[in-house]
Amino acid sequence: MFAKDAKNYHVWSYRQWLVRHFSLWESELPYIETLLTADVRNNSAWNHRWFVLFGQHVDPSSGKGMDEVGNIVDEDLLDREVEYTKRKIRLAPQNQ
Repeated sequence: MFAKDAKNYHVWSYRQWLVRHFSLWESELPYIETLLTADVRNNSAWNHRWFVLFGQHVDPSSGKGMDEVGNIVDEDLLDREVEYTKRKIRLAPQNQ
């Protein structure tokens, strides 16, 4: 489906449900990387990347998220993601 419309909201929503329901967190990142390499401006893929990296620690019913020791966000993960995002921004600095 993404081959026809990589920004279809309903497909992304369903994919997030699948990732959460079947605990597919680890296997999603390589696929998202493929989509962002093909189109760095794909905001739906960026949103899904955030969901995969940070959404697994969020309770869907309360919206609150924490890791096992009570930290909201893993500092190393956050630093890596900031650097990743900076590298991608350099590929399309005019992207809004």
